[in-house]
Amino acid sequence: NDILANGYFRGTPTIGIMVVTMGNDDGSTYVLIDSVVEGSGAGKAGLQAGDIVIAADGEPVAVIDDLLGVRRNHAVGDTTVLTIRRGEQVFDAHVVLGSDRD
Repeated sequence: NDILANGYFRGTPTIGIMVVTMGNDDGSTYVLIDSVVEGSGAGKAGLQAGDIVIAADGEPVAVIDDLLGVRRNHAVGDTTVLTIRRGEQVFDAHVVLGSDRD
């Protein structure tokens, strides 16, 4: 699709975060942002290490593979909406996807 639309492959879409899947005492899991790449879409959207990703484009995120679906459904330059929990606050972050070639 990227080649047809742009004449070349712009790379694999990236959010700009490093994440880990964490476990709760009840056996459920969640995705924790471990670090944010400076200058990335996530960084520009204000995401921070310690934030928890609870949804991507309205779909629940419980493990890293849930978040990787964003890469399969979007192209470089698209905007994805991540629902984030930071402490007691929950908010939507609009993240412009970068390229792994940048």
